[in-house]
Amino acid sequence: SNITKNLVFTDIIPSTITGVNIVESDKSFTLGPGQPPFPVTVSANQTVTIPITFSPQSVGTHTATISLTKQRMLKVSPPVISFGGIVVSTGPVSAGLTLTNVGATALTWGNMLKPAAPYT
Repeated sequence: SNITKNLVFTDIIPSTITGVNIVESDKSFTLGPGQPPFPVTVSANQTVTIPITFSPQSVGTHTATISLTKQRMLKVSPPVISFGGIVVSTGPVSAGLTLTNVGATALTWGNMLKPAAPYT
């Protein structure tokens, strides 16, 4: 036997849900009937309902982690920073990167931590 329950998602900013990922050990959980077609554009404070069906294949406890994937809002360029071959104790080496807001809303920077020694 199976049962379907709704996962209800409300975002506080406009976003795009690109899919649902279900991680489990025994495939007891699946996307249920009536799921929205992905990608789904969500307005601020809009609710999206995603049905999840539980169909256990055996008696016992069954668990799953269900996560939504969203369209990125921050682009990091370049995606990899390489310092190449560096001789120890020859002084600092630096490289730059650019953070770009590619989302539909403003980003607020906060709680940025300085790196710990030996990095600066």
